[in-house]
Amino acid sequence: MSKEEFPSFDKLLNSNWDYVYNYLLKKTSNKYISEEITIQSFSKAFEKIHLFNEQYKFKTWIVSIAKNQLNDYLKKKKIRFEN
Repeated sequence: MSKEEFPSFDKLLNSNWDYVYNYLLKKTSNKYISEEITIQSFSKAFEKIHLFNEQYKFKTWIVSIAKNQLNDYLKKKKIRFEN
C-alpha cells in the first residue's frame, strides 16, 4: 500500500478510537485514565506512523502502543490493577 492509498490518520483515529478506549477501560475500570492513555497512544502512533508495517492491521499496532503506554503510565504512577 502506498502512502497515497493509506487512510488518513483522522480516519484511522475515528475508526479505532472506541476499540482502544474500551480495551483500556476494561483493563483500568477508570474512564479518565482510559481516555488519557487513548489520547497518548494515538499521539504516539501519529508520531511514529512511518514505522507502521502495512503487513499488519493498524488496530493490532495501536493496541500494542496503548498496552505499552498503559504499562508506562502505571509504572510512573505506581498503580496496580488486577487483571
